[in-house]
Amino acid sequence: MRWVDRFQEEEEIKRHNRKPIAYKIHKDQVKFILAELKKNKTITMDNLLVKLKEKYPTLTLSRFHLSRIENNTDKTRTDKTLWKGNRHKCKN
Repeated sequence: MRWVDRFQEEEEIKRHNRKPIAYKIHKDQVKFILAELKKNKTITMDNLLVKLKEKYPTLTLSRFHLSRIENNTDKTRTDKTLWKGNRHKCKN
């Protein structure tokens, strides 16, 4: 077993933490995503994913992960000016 071999080599039980890295997406890909969102604010995640896979064919990314990137990096899709005039009109 793997942990037994490690214990026999090191003669102690010790935690080996991995260094956290972004393994799926790089900064240039994030910049491309944000630039596409800035150009077309009403683009769907499916269409954005198609454009992303055309530019980076080796990239494996899901729609969920793409939306997490968009939500965590920049709030470009929340346009508050659309709701400014209609905020208090829909009272029950």
